[in-house]
Amino acid sequence: MKSTLALFALIFAFGMPASAALSFGYAGRDGANGRSGYDGNNGQRVTFVADGSARQFLLDGTDGSNADRGQDGYDATGCYHNQPEYDLVGAPGGDGGNGGVGGNGGDGGNLTVYFQNESQLRQIYVTAQGGQPGRGSYGARGGRGCYCTSYGWTVRKCHTEQGPNGHPIQVCRDYRYYCRNGSDGRYGSSGRDGRPGFTGSVSLIRSTGPLAPDVLSASVRITSIPGFQTVLEQNIFSRKSGALALLAPGSRVNDVYNSFDLREKYPVATKWTSARNPADFSGSVQLFVENRQPRITSGDGNFLIFDEQKSGDLTTFTVTDAAKESELQNVSMTIEGNLTNTLIRVRDGASMVQNLLRDSFQMKLARSAVIGWDTQFEGVIDPSYIQRQGGDIIIRIGQMHMEDKKTFNPGKKIRVFLDLSRQFGPYSTASHMEILKHKLP
Repeated sequence: MKSTLALFALIFAFGMPASAALSFGYAGRDGANGRSGYDGNNGQRVTFVADGSARQFLLDGTDGSNADRGQDGYDATGCYHNQPEYDLVGAPGGDGGNGGVGGNGGDGGNLTVYFQNESQLRQIYVTAQGGQPGRGSYGARGGRGCYCTSYGWTVRKCHTEQGPNGHPIQVCRDYRYYCRNGSDGRYGSSGRDGRPGFTGSVSLIRSTGPLAPDVLSASVRITSIPGFQTVLEQNIFSRKSGALALLAPGSRVNDVYNSFDLREKYPVATKWTSARNPADFSGSVQLFVENRQPRITSGDGNFLIFDEQKSGDLTTFTVTDAAKESELQNVSMTIEGNLTNTLIRVRDGASMVQNLLRDSFQMKLARSAVIGWDTQFEGVIDPSYIQRQGGDIIIRIGQMHMEDKKTFNPGKKIRVFLDLSRQFGPYSTASHMEILKHKLP
């Protein structure tokens, strides 16, 4: 109560608190950001067959352009004020615009030279320097806020009250109000310089003409896998130092160059020994080169297990086992029996490859209660309770430990959530099954 009275006393003595001050004038607009510089153009990419004659290649990148300065923030306007019965604060000035970013220098171009002997290279002058970066520009100043013409004033308020003798008397109080200048807009930030262009490089290929293109992949229909053969091919380059010593004096280019070493060939064959019929599968497999080695991968929902054998230069990929992702996920469950004979029967659509599967079951089982459901088991099922029965998977839940020994009594209602994680070679799948209410017979 005392603190409230003290606050009222302060307001009567000094006017409204600063946080309740009202603004006068109109805020200045922010200045526009400066235009960024334009990037320089990259040098050309040129291919040339050397013939021993002197040649000159000017492949320099061009310079980036400088950025523009940001625009000054605008001053606040309409800054006149009188002396009202409340505190005032001036409108703020607009922020200055940010300086633009300098343009990047263009990268030097690249030259590919086909030659037969190194003496031909000494006749080739090339310059492929990167362009210079553009300069970033400065941020602009902020606009001026509204300034007060009077920073404090007093307003006297009078009213009539009944005096002690019953006669009216006039009571006056002075109220003090204040004005604060509006804040000036902030300076805009300066833009960074662009980056210099990268120096271009040369590729030197000892050949009479252009190389044949790489053949790095092949698509094979699954039905064509038995007896298929092809050759993948790749041009092999290495990075070497000494380009400036090979080219004409004064050349300005990256000293590290790409050197053609050889065209590598990868003979590949595919076979099929799986008991499954390849005609049961649609889609393709992909042959490709990775780290100078042939590889194979299957897709389109097909899980193919490959055996890889090498004989000389020939790599043979043999499909030893095969299944479809949809088959591994084609599962459903039912609940049978009661008491210790209670079991879950999982119908398995991948029983044809059951010997190659590694399965793991996780279950949450609950029984009905007066209100809702009480969880009796939650976790991974021990494999000792799981067995195969023909194409089905049997889980003997009646023999598992439950929180309530009466969980599987006749007439009880149970709820089961079952998650199956299975592994087939390098492939894995996850399936979810649930029965929300089952009454035991």
